[in-house]
Amino acid sequence: MKTQALLFAAATAGAALYATTPSIRLTCDRPVATYADGEKVSFTVATVCGEAPTSLPVRITARYPDDTWAVKVAEATTSADGLFAVAYEPKAPGWVYVEAAILSNGKPQQTVRAGAMYRPDDIRPGLPPPDDFKAYWDAEIAKLDKVPIKAKLEPVELTEAESQGGKVKGFEFAIDCVGPYPATGFLAMPVDAKPKSLPIIVAYQGASGVRAWKPWHYGSVAISLTASKFGLPNRLTDAEYKELGYDGSSFPRLAKAPSATRDDNVIKWMILRDLRIQQYAKTLPEWNGKVMIVNGESLGGGQSLICGALDPDVTFISACVPALSDHNAWRARRRSGWPQFFNNGTVTSPDGDPRLVEVLDFARYFDTANFATLLTPDKEVTIGTGFLDTTCPPDGVYAVFNSIPKNVTKHLSPRRNKGHDGGNAYGGFRIQEILGK
Repeated sequence: MKTQALLFAAATAGAALYATTPSIRLTCDRPVATYADGEKVSFTVATVCGEAPTSLPVRITARYPDDTWAVKVAEATTSADGLFAVAYEPKAPGWVYVEAAILSNGKPQQTVRAGAMYRPDDIRPGLPPPDDFKAYWDAEIAKLDKVPIKAKLEPVELTEAESQGGKVKGFEFAIDCVGPYPATGFLAMPVDAKPKSLPIIVAYQGASGVRAWKPWHYGSVAISLTASKFGLPNRLTDAEYKELGYDGSSFPRLAKAPSATRDDNVIKWMILRDLRIQQYAKTLPEWNGKVMIVNGESLGGGQSLICGALDPDVTFISACVPALSDHNAWRARRRSGWPQFFNNGTVTSPDGDPRLVEVLDFARYFDTANFATLLTPDKEVTIGTGFLDTTCPPDGVYAVFNSIPKNVTKHLSPRRNKGHDGGNAYGGFRIQEILGK
């Protein structure tokens, strides 16, 4: 086996060639897909026809943390027993991601994926929080607090299933807030709820779509709320949203808008609207004053971590594959989290682009890794990640998890065979345990 930046070696043995449709498999050679300092991160490519091992041409693409985030490509032929070994020893902690495909007429077919983590406990954010990080957010929340919490509620007619047999009532709300739009979303709770009887759960959603989710599921056991990312009414038609300039891909476009600044950008206003919704929920007489859960996936996972850190009354945080994580990971030669303001591919530094340097600087104020440092021991934090996630890469998630103070109860749910659908199994279990549903 040769020692190279990316090391490939063919295994030996023999097998008959079957005239059936070929297929390819790619597996990490360690069940937990986690490696310690000095160990080689290794994978095996296997090609078969039917169930018979078969020698076939393959292409392997590998990405890993190192001096660059370049994609390494190798083309080879699996051995007679259909096997090809891939091994790499990273120079820095991070994520190793491999794709393999059968080559047919020089074109890749049937791409399969595998991922692994190298020294995951040593992964740290590309930059620490800005010196005035906490002071900045304290000042923004103080501005929010000066706006009276005035909510307009409009009843929503629920179906028999949504109301769980008439047990749940629902509303759409709009709450006065700082910024260009009110805080909007949906609210559900039991129709016969008594004062101080219910926990709060707020669900935040991913970047796609415009409308807030419906919170009816937990409405039988909690004050259950969801939030619009944009502060828009939630019952407009798609055509009406489009006329306003919003569609399913609006958020990443707005996050990278040329006009965005630290003090005026879509992420900042979203966070403050989220906090206003949480503030409003705590004014409801039905809240028990004890339990407050925030839960979300992707962009919603980022919102959960951020709002869980900024709201002292949040007791439990569940973040699935969180976005907004480690925006300056390029400094550690890793890929940054969604929305990837900068990816160090062939260009390893943004220094030649003054606007990009400015964006990456103010992005530090909207980075979940920095908010993680504000978490306190009275909170429980659960985070999920997938080792195949190219949207919210797992090394950025580990950078967040490792930034949580050691005296905070925290749990990470890594799934080596999942991508952006990795979820947060333990977080879901704990929510069910806390709410009884």
